[in-house]
Amino acid sequence: MLAVLAALEAENKSIADFLDEITTNSQYNNHPALNDLCSKAKRICISLDRALQCPETLETEDSAVRVWATQMVLESFQQELQELMKKSSKWRFSAMHSKAEQIKEFKIEDMARTMMEDAPRLWNTLGGLLQANESNLEEN
Repeated sequence: MLAVLAALEAENKSIADFLDEITTNSQYNNHPALNDLCSKAKRICISLDRALQCPETLETEDSAVRVWATQMVLESFQQELQELMKKSSKWRFSAMHSKAEQIKEFKIEDMARTMMEDAPRLWNTLGGLLQANESNLEEN
């Protein structure tokens, strides 16, 4: 481990510099180190999250990794939702301008199926949140 750190120091590079280079330079696209990095991304994020949590802020603030991860997830959900809205204009609903026939024809099952297929991450998150609520109610 010290040899790796010494090699980076000898090149006047940081770990962040190394990560930037290996993930953006196309000459490393099939390099075993990049493949290993990608396969262990979850472990790396957990390690970074742990390293960035200071005892004095642990209770009140999220680490930079959690803030970043939350933003990435939010952007992913927004993208999925925008795609759903583009594909399915029938989801655009206005009670003021709807006709009784439109309301009668609406099927929540169809909406759920479309969402499962076209926005799977959002669908799984909604399901997880609903299940968490149910388990909290059962415990109390």
